[in-house]
Formats: sequence, structure tokens, C-alpha cells
Amino acid sequence: MKPALGLRDVAESERRYAWLIGLAVVTGVLGGVGNVVFREAIAGATWLLQGRFAPLGRAGIPLALLSGGLALLALDRLFPGEALGYGFPRFLEMLHLHGASVKRRWMVVKTLGAALSLGAGAAVGREGPIAQIGGSIGAAVARLGRLATAERKVLIACGAGAGIATTFNAPLGGLLFAQE
Repeated sequence: MKPALGLRDVAESERRYAWLIGLAVVTGVLGGVGNVVFREAIAGATWLLQGRFAPLGRAGIPLALLSGGLALLALDRLFPGEALGYGFPRFLEMLHLHGASVKRRWMVVKTLGAALSLGAGAAVGREGPIAQIGGSIGAAVARLGRLATAERKVLIACGAGAGIATTFNAPLGGLLFAQE
């Protein structure tokens, strides 16, 4: 039988819970900012890759894709195994199997890689990368807050949910995504 909690234990638990809620709010706001940065990165990559070849008409389309592919290969050389491929299943693997340990550079690498892909005109979506970016933001906030693994997972889910919510302009959708 567990002993009853003392008043100090209850106060400490409430303080910890309030800290987690505050960090979750910060994570949500930063997740929204991350989405704005991601959209701007896509716009910049589109201007850089497609805008340069637009005067060539239809002949410019393969050149834009080729340029984007070469830029992605260069990014993959700088960060082997992190810029290319299906990142969201790997992200979930890190979350569930590796103690919610998300690499620090994922936020930047995934933003650049997805922006280059989308900017070149590749047939990929924004949803997976923005969930990873938001989750990486949550992991960074959790790291700064020195949270335990279970609390870290909560903030990663908050960040991923914020990214999804801002992408679809659907706050309840982001909430349901994070809850899932």
C-alpha cells in the first residue's frame, strides 16, 4: 500500500504540472512560428528553383526538378541519412523506441529538405515535414526545460499537433493528431 501524499508532494506535483502546461503553450506558439518559417522556406525555394527556369517554359520543369534533386543530394551529403526518405516513420521510431530523443539538427535539415523538394515541384506533401518540424521544436523546448522522457513525449506531441493545426488551419485537428 502506498503512503498518502503529503502537502509538499502535492504542491511539487502541481508546480511540475503548471511548468509542463507553460512549456506546452510555448511549444504550440513556436510550432506555429515554425510553420510560418517552413512556408516561407518553400516560397523561397520555389522562387529559386522554379523561378529561374520559368522563362524556358515547359523545358524548365525538368531543370527545376534536377536542380532541386542536386540540392537535396548536397544536403544529404552534409547530413547523411537525415535529409532524404520517409522521415515521419523514423520520427515516430525515435519518439517511441529511443526515449523521445530527437536529434537537434532535424528541425533545420527537415525544413531545408522539404522546402527544396516542394520548391522544385516534387510530388510530396507538407504535412509530414511540418509534424516533424513541430515535434523537433517540442523536443528542443523539452530539452531546455530538462523534462523526463514521458513529459518530453507530451511536448513533442504538442509541437507536432501545432504544426498540423497551423498547416490545415484546424486547431481541433491538431489536437486530435497530438492525442493520437
